[in-house]
Amino acid sequence: MSPIRSRKDLGQNLLIDGSVRDRIVEAAAISPSDIVIEIGPGKGALTSSLAKRALFLLAVEIDKRLCDYLCERLSDAKNVEVRHGDFLRMNLLEEIGKLRQRFPKAGAVKIVSNVPFYITTPIITKIIESRAVIDMCVVTIQKEVAERFTASPGSKRYGAITLFLNYHAEVSVLFPVPREAFRPKPEVDGAVIRIIPRLKPAVEVRDEEFFFRVIRAAFGKRRKMLKNSLLSLALPQEAIEKALKKCGLDARLRAERLTIEDFAGLSRALAPGA
Repeated sequence: MSPIRSRKDLGQNLLIDGSVRDRIVEAAAISPSDIVIEIGPGKGALTSSLAKRALFLLAVEIDKRLCDYLCERLSDAKNVEVRHGDFLRMNLLEEIGKLRQRFPKAGAVKIVSNVPFYITTPIITKIIESRAVIDMCVVTIQKEVAERFTASPGSKRYGAITLFLNYHAEVSVLFPVPREAFRPKPEVDGAVIRIIPRLKPAVEVRDEEFFFRVIRAAFGKRRKMLKNSLLSLALPQEAIEKALKKCGLDARLRAERLTIEDFAGLSRALAPGA
């Protein structure tokens, strides 16, 4: 087979560093009873190592050329399915349900991947939306995005996506990955993160949809003071200032100063009929 050139439009920066591969596989702590889903396996830098440890591996690759390459390379691996498809269009709940039926004695379901940097947030959002059937996720993403996902209140990277992820899961940065570990070399460094869905949300809220509306409003114009940024909720300024006071929050604060607990309390205080 002739050499396969990476496609820039698909964000194909393929992992070539064996030591990074080994650390990713180790971090996933795969047991012989686990089902693993790999997103965008590329030329299989992780695939063989994952397959050797897992009960079953589903590798989803959008590039037909790489699918054909992997099918040939992994033809002897009986516990691997290489599927041509777009992960973002998959019904994960349905797919994992089918895998559970196929392997009724399976243990955990884990997602392990070197995620294309340009679609990191849509992929992670999809995983979180399917958290009920996923036990762990270990993925390589852009370092700057990893810092945004795990930022602390008060930092410049702290925002709505930080709160969304941490409401639903425990997210941690495991280790950095230099850009030299990929070919072609991307313009930025990467980082490996671990996501473990929570059994129950990080904070208790009455109305989850309104809770996230408050967060999005607060960060929609993050340089504004809370009393002004929250006006996009179409609430009277008097009601907003009253809710802030009730929560013990200075109306002049900006969104990045609030913890997830602060937002939970604020959403309760701002809710209709509160």
